[in-house]
Amino acid sequence: MKILGRFFKFLCLSIFIGAIVVLWLVVETKPSMESQEILTSASASQARSIMQRTAKQIKQGGQSQLNFSQTELKSLSLLANNLSPKIRTKVQLSETRARFVGQLKPFESQIYVNFSLDLLESQHGLLLGDASIGGITLDGQWLLETGIRVFNHYLKPEHYELIDMVQRVEVTASQLQINIDQGIHSFADKGRLASILSLKNSLRPVANLENVQHYYDALLDYSAKESQEPNSDKSLLHFLKYQFAKASEKTQLHSGNAVKENRDAMMALALYFGSNKFTLFTGELQPISPLQQTLRNAHKRTVTLLERNDLQKHFVYSMALQLLSDANAGFAFGEFKELLDANQGGSGFSFVDLYADRAGTRLAHYATQNEASARAIQQTFANITMESELIPFPKDLPEGIDSNKFSVDYVNTKSVSYRQMLALIDEQLSSLHFYAPMK
Repeated sequence: MKILGRFFKFLCLSIFIGAIVVLWLVVETKPSMESQEILTSASASQARSIMQRTAKQIKQGGQSQLNFSQTELKSLSLLANNLSPKIRTKVQLSETRARFVGQLKPFESQIYVNFSLDLLESQHGLLLGDASIGGITLDGQWLLETGIRVFNHYLKPEHYELIDMVQRVEVTASQLQINIDQGIHSFADKGRLASILSLKNSLRPVANLENVQHYYDALLDYSAKESQEPNSDKSLLHFLKYQFAKASEKTQLHSGNAVKENRDAMMALALYFGSNKFTLFTGELQPISPLQQTLRNAHKRTVTLLERNDLQKHFVYSMALQLLSDANAGFAFGEFKELLDANQGGSGFSFVDLYADRAGTRLAHYATQNEASARAIQQTFANITMESELIPFPKDLPEGIDSNKFSVDYVNTKSVSYRQMLALIDEQLSSLHFYAPMK
């Protein structure tokens, strides 16, 4: 027994020392990317055009050639960096490879995990070169195969097909060209796309489909009754109050898990007022009747926040994106949309829209942050009677700003003047405890 005890202690010590060595090799105190380039209205517009072009090609199915210039790859990287602030990436093209370089800043301190991966030129399928994490360099192809073996239990045929669809890769110093063959059906087909996206829900569930269905059905019943009330107030507040009341009831009587109940209740609300594409992440809901669909469409058009239908949409979509990503993506995506609106033909950059984005993102964060905050928000909504208790009316937030005026007055999303506007938004929202800044 003594020998066994000593062996166990030795094993634990070896694992501990090994973990320290690996951590020492992986973590660095300097970022691999020193320059902090900013997403502008022009680069946001270019990123949207690239995504639209690529999506169109993929929707066609069969064989296609995807081309990306160095400038286009830069715009896509800036967009990705804006959507996920803790991770920064860029793509460097050379005559034989495309190097994806990135850095992860997991904490507020100056600690970084730098990484890179080489995509090599290939006439036959996908070929990866060196992959590095901090001071550790591995063979990228081996890393891919190992990852497939590790996550094999969660992978579906579509994930393997996604890798196999790459037929050829050509790289120059100015362009990346990828030839793909999707077969008969496009990867944009809802069934195939849902299977691919299911990996995220398998590794980190964004919702419990059965529970979301429960809240969705309850919301359909409430919506039908609400529509029969003469001169009823069309504020989103009433729908939120109902969902949190149902979440509180289910928490107390059944699950005891307020975080999960809030998450699924809010996800059901987002599915009702938002896009059907959210079901790609949650799974398909049961079909609703034509009458229910008509009522849903009417509510999507008429229910308001701060007496505006567009702010209801900003709030709900940001709430949904926060639930799906847990990475402040709702506000970042809203910022991306406003940069697009600043371009010619758009409605102009709106800080009021960002105000609603910020509120929706932070409500979702607070309601699912931990058990204490989840139960607190249930109680808060039980006591709310006026919309001003849900979201204060915004003051001194300009709208309709075109790209030229935005460049003059705010320069970019990292400037002092722009940050002052975000601070003003935070100051106005902070009068309500559940809009405290996210950490």
